Amino acid sequence: MGTGRAVGTGRRGSGAGTAGRRGDGHRGVRDGHAGGVRLRRPAHRGPAQRRGAGDAAGHRPPGAEPGVRRTRDDRGSVTAEFALALPAVLLLLALALGTARVVLSQVQCADAARAGARAAARGEAPDVVRAAGAAVAPDGAAVTVTRAAGVVVVEVAAVQRLAGPLGGSVRTGARAVAAVEG
Repeated sequence: MGTGRAVGTGRRGSGAGTAGRRGDGHRGVRDGHAGGVRLRRPAHRGPAQRRGAGDAAGHRPPGAEPGVRRTRDDRGSVTAEFALALPAVLLLLALALGTARVVLSQVQCADAARAGARAAARGEAPDVVRAAGAAVAPDGAAVTVTRAAGVVVVEVAAVQRLAGPLGGSVRTGARAVAAVEG
């Protein structure tokens, strides 16, 4: 094929047919090599390179995760963890519901005291004032009315029993003061 003679002068881009080419990476005749002229061939590719990179995770055994070591059978562990966490979740739920009942009772007591104070400020009789407060108050609440020096004070008190194994009770109440009209 070749005569063994150099085509160019030994400098890059100076040989015949090198117009428009850059550097020695064109797989053609290599001018600047000290050993003479030879054709550059592509790098040798082994069987793994010819197949392609493929999926690296495909070489792992099933269930193997990077950075996770399985030392024993983990089946059923989720059920056991759920069984351990369930009582704590139920206790938190019971506490949240108990707190909501107490807050609701407190709000109802405040509304009942205000309703009774408005009725008393209009000059209603004490029985009517108690009835106005009791209509808004939680079940079993006590409504007291006190009049003194042109001012009426209505107090509403209730006891909320807490459900659950611990039981107990919480006292809620409110007080409203109004000036008597006219």
